[in-house]
Amino acid sequence: MADQKKTFADTIRVIYFYFFAGLGLILFIIGFFQLSNWGVRSFLLPKYSLDFEDSRCDYTIPVKPDGTPANSLAESERQKCLASLENQRKIKQVTDLAQALTFILVGGVVFIFHFRKTNLLHK
Repeated sequence: MADQKKTFADTIRVIYFYFFAGLGLILFIIGFFQLSNWGVRSFLLPKYSLDFEDSRCDYTIPVKPDGTPANSLAESERQKCLASLENQRKIKQVTDLAQALTFILVGGVVFIFHFRKTNLLHK
């Protein structure tokens, strides 16, 4: 009876360590894909993409018949909006990189710790 309880406890321990080793590997893979996505957006695209927010400042400015803007205030608002958009690009680029590196770091640590423990259980 004592052997049966010990083997059940060992089975639970093995399941626990393999589960968290798999979870760490999944987190590491997600972080790697996020990092590659960040690299493509940073180095291959002309501007870092904000997904659907890129077109936020694309509204129509009223124009006089001679082609000049009817309202100079609207043009200044658009310029402020574009400056805000560039600031958001920089912030999103940094936060995306931080998120990807966090996934890689946490996933790697969880995977390595639990995978080493699974190897020790089998020895």
